Order: sequence, then C-alpha cells, then structure tokens
Amino acid sequence: MSEPTAIVLEGTVAYAGDLSMGAVYLLTVTRDDAHITNDSTVTLTVLASDADRSRSLVDHEPSTVLRLRFTRLRDDEPYATMPITGFVDDRMTSWQLDEIGSV
Repeated sequence: MSEPTAIVLEGTVAYAGDLSMGAVYLLTVTRDDAHITNDSTVTLTVLASDADRSRSLVDHEPSTVLRLRFTRLRDDEPYATMPITGFVDDRMTSWQLDEIGSV
C-alpha cells in the first residue's frame, strides 16, 4: 500500500506556547483514518508568518472538534519539530497544514 499524499485529522486543539519561528499547538486526535500517528496528541507548529491559521486554531471553544487537512511535504525529516506550518509524524514525515474546518 502506498503512503498517502494528503490526510485529514480530527480533534481538539490547544495553544501550548511559542517558539522563535512561531506558535505551538497540541492536537488531541479523535480521528485518524490514515493511521498516520500512533500518538493521541500531535504537536503542531504554526509559523509566525501564518497568523491567520493561528487565529483559526484558537478562535473557538476548547472542546470544539476541528478537521485539519494536511499535505505530505517531505520524508526523513531530521527533527520532530520543523519550521513548517504543520507537524512531523512518527515516521519523520512532515505534513503541511492546508485547511482548518469544523466537524
């Protein structure tokens, strides 16, 4: 079976802090049909230049379940946190956040 080029994760998002490159959020995953991660929590980074996406992640009630769409960016990333708006999975593949919606 080939690896997917796009995925959708659903869950709740909470602000976790800032890095020099942007903000960090924790996505508590409630749905992962592609089985991309073995963790129930994914660490998302949002670059400072992506302020609209940061606002979209926090402009809701904390219990609101969001649907996040990602596109595969690169394989074999050297670090678990990369300067992207997205996340790096357990296999060190980076996923770029493309869309934020509600369930």
